[in-house]
Amino acid sequence: MGSTSILEVLQWQVWSALALAVATVAMLAFFQNVWVVVTKHWWMPRRLRRIMEQQGWKGPPFRFLAGSVPEVLEFLNEQVSRPLAIRDFDTVPRVSPQYALFSRKYGDKCFYYLGSELRIFVTDPNLVKEIFSKPLEYSKLDVQIITSKELVGQFSVAAVNGEEWVLHRQLLDPAFHSESIKGMFSTMVRCTSSLLRTWEQKIQTGKGLVELEVSNEMRIISGDIIAHTAFNTNYEMAKQVFAKIDNLVLTMSKAFSNPLFWIPGYRLLPTATNQKIAKLKFEIDKALKQLVQGRQVVMRKGEVPFEEDLLGLMLLAFHKNGVKDMNKSKHALSLQAIADECKTFFLAGSETVALTLTWTLLLLAEYPEWQECARAEILEVCGHNINNLDAFMLTKMKTVGMIVNEVHRLFTIVPSLQRTATKDMQLGEIFVPKGLVLETSVLQIHRDPKLWGSDALEFNPNRFVDGVAKACQHPQAFLPYSCGPRYCIGQNFANMELKVVLAMVLSQFQLSVSPNYKHHPLFMVAQRPFYGVQLIIKSLATPTL
Repeated sequence: MGSTSILEVLQWQVWSALALAVATVAMLAFFQNVWVVVTKHWWMPRRLRRIMEQQGWKGPPFRFLAGSVPEVLEFLNEQVSRPLAIRDFDTVPRVSPQYALFSRKYGDKCFYYLGSELRIFVTDPNLVKEIFSKPLEYSKLDVQIITSKELVGQFSVAAVNGEEWVLHRQLLDPAFHSESIKGMFSTMVRCTSSLLRTWEQKIQTGKGLVELEVSNEMRIISGDIIAHTAFNTNYEMAKQVFAKIDNLVLTMSKAFSNPLFWIPGYRLLPTATNQKIAKLKFEIDKALKQLVQGRQVVMRKGEVPFEEDLLGLMLLAFHKNGVKDMNKSKHALSLQAIADECKTFFLAGSETVALTLTWTLLLLAEYPEWQECARAEILEVCGHNINNLDAFMLTKMKTVGMIVNEVHRLFTIVPSLQRTATKDMQLGEIFVPKGLVLETSVLQIHRDPKLWGSDALEFNPNRFVDGVAKACQHPQAFLPYSCGPRYCIGQNFANMELKVVLAMVLSQFQLSVSPNYKHHPLFMVAQRPFYGVQLIIKSLATPTL
């Protein structure tokens, strides 16, 4: 009886000790999480604020978790409620409302909070040059915080930092070399011809002209081009994947308007939008991995040359670096990294080009004198048979290049760029503490009269007649593709596609703005027309495809 009592006591002591240990661990985990939240989302932003205020910077009051997001959204709603004329290029309040709001209130040396993240604005081209020339000291933001995790993945060249970014860039550079891009010229022409034939058919049934929503048309054509040039061997599957990516972009765009979206942890909640984003991301990753693995199989058999498309060129670079099993490779050379790069191909090579084409066609329709000037140049270079178009002819299209540059300036697709300090830094006269985010308002720099002259808010392609270097007061004041070592790797690809599509459209069609068009540029992942762009398309009768 006594021994039984002792056993029971021992068992009770053991279970009590275990319960105490579990409770202690749970309590420690709880307090650790509380400490992380308090440190990251309360103490750190307040500390950074004190440091910047001591240097003369000003901004709105600190609000735990919410930051300045509600205030920015209220200002944006006020701005978009007002009509905007096509020739009114003062679009910063609509596209970069955070800069317009707080720079008006607090002057040039101002900051704001995106959630708990303190950000200062940097618009001095000399400081911008220094920031973007030091990618290790001023790195891209943590993809866990910003939306690029969902859009381009965690391991793409657009998301990684440090040595991993260096390796990615070295692997991708050959695929985007000018000679590699030239090999894709005929594909661009063929895809564009296919779409324009459908325009001709619609015009023939529409009494000589037709109204088209060209932002959708440009998405179709740029998606077709990137699907062929990136995944020529499995084009149909690529189109299905890109349709899902397009859906993801639009879903993310709508999610941005919800202030709760920017509160840490909200994106983990099982809301309808969050579940849709997670589902699309899973389906996209799965399909892209299957596409990449399938391509590896046929390439190993020698059935398809590596140089067939962008995916092949990229896989060739990976194989040259001794990668045999991507499932077991490190992040920079993994299967997931390849899939993430494929998503980046679509966003950079399709979505942004489609939007630039859309804004260009709108401005050419609004400014018929420039439309005629560009058309005359194209016909002079190519003759009346656009099928003679080749890559060398594009280099002679100076006026078209000037127009594209001016559209880049006024309708910058990515209106702001962000970098975070990885350590304490001195930036000019500014002491930059570790963790501070520096936001470059590209849209504002592109409109600064001190840099671009008194006509900065006008459409004037002639400013680029002597090249970009002489178009403004500072060479770093033109940032359509970012700058420094992390400039857009697809710049040459994008410029070639832009000129090919514009040359083929203008040589065959006359454009005018439809009375149904509502001018409403807005930032939704990129600067896009909220209601689309409706244009009247009329056939010029020469040439026919």
